[in-house]
This record gives sequence, C-alpha cells and structure tokens, in this order.
Amino acid sequence: MKTLLILCLFFTKAYSYDINDWASTEYIYIAKPIYIYKVESHSDEIDGKLGNKLSDLIVKMKKSLQSKNHIYYYFEIQEVLYGETEKFITIDFEFEDKYTKCNLKNNFDDHNNSEFWNTEIGRSVFSKNKTAVTNCFGEYRDTRRVDSCFEIDKQYLLIKNDNLKTKQYELIDSVEDNWLQHVRLKAKEIAK
Repeated sequence: MKTLLILCLFFTKAYSYDINDWASTEYIYIAKPIYIYKVESHSDEIDGKLGNKLSDLIVKMKKSLQSKNHIYYYFEIQEVLYGETEKFITIDFEFEDKYTKCNLKNNFDDHNNSEFWNTEIGRSVFSKNKTAVTNCFGEYRDTRRVDSCFEIDKQYLLIKNDNLKTKQYELIDSVEDNWLQHVRLKAKEIAK
C-alpha cells in the first residue's frame, strides 16, 4: 500500500508540477513566430513576413550580435495567459553546431501522450555542452541550457519559467490541447 501511495504521488507531481514550480513564472503567451533572423559565422539568413524590408528590428538585432551561431525568433502574441501585456516578443538561442531547419515538430498528440508528462520530456531539448553541478553545500543545480526552434505561422505556448525546462516552448495545434488546458489552469492559480 505504501508503494502504491508513493507511485501516485510521483505521477501526480510529474503530471501537474507543484504550484511552487510555477511561482517563478514571468509570462505565459500563446504566440506565432512571424520573423526569424539567423547568424551563422559571417552569413545571415532572414525568413518571415517582413520580407526584404530593412526594419528597425533588423538593425537592432545586427548591432546587438555578440557571437556567431545565434538565432532570433520574433513572435506576435495572440493571447496573454499570464504576465505583462505585450504585442511582440523576441526569443533567441545560441546554437552549437551548424544550424539546421527546425525538427522539433512533436506536439505529443495534442499533449495527450503519456511520454510528455515525464518531467524531462518536452519539445525543446537540452544543449549538449552544459552539465548539472552540485555546489559546495550539496545543492544540485542544472546548468544545461534549453534549446528550441520554431516555424513561421505555427502556434506555440511560450512560458518564461526555468523550472519547466523542456516544456517552455510547446507547439499547440488545437484549442483542446491537453498542455494548453493544463497551463490555463496554472495561470489562473498563480495570478491569485
């Protein structure tokens, strides 16, 4: 009976996360990428609805680039579930190897697949070169960086919360999506 109780607690934690895990949430947005800017060595590539128009955004990004192998995603926010009301947001990643087109298209069958509810599984991935460390007080800290990619005009649930790790940038194909419904409830809880 004790084992069954422990298993129930484990699966409840894996599925719902503790409300404390959500307390550090800065924002939760439903958004679509409308612009992608990629810097790879000395060449760059632009994709998106802005076309060939050299906007202030492009100039700003070019001036702010500190290193090669960087990609910027410019999102139009469709709905704010939690956080500051914004119209647009930029998310960027540094990639380690040659950048390839986005291959993270899995939405886990509208997030009904039980594999997704494992705390380490999500559409995003951990970078290869960072590792988890334990400090001198014996406290465990995960220093791996989360990497992701996005496609123009697809819809994503963007969550700024490091506790969620690989679940921060999930592809949403339906209003009935299980993760979207779960996050809507959590957004209401943390807004109280």
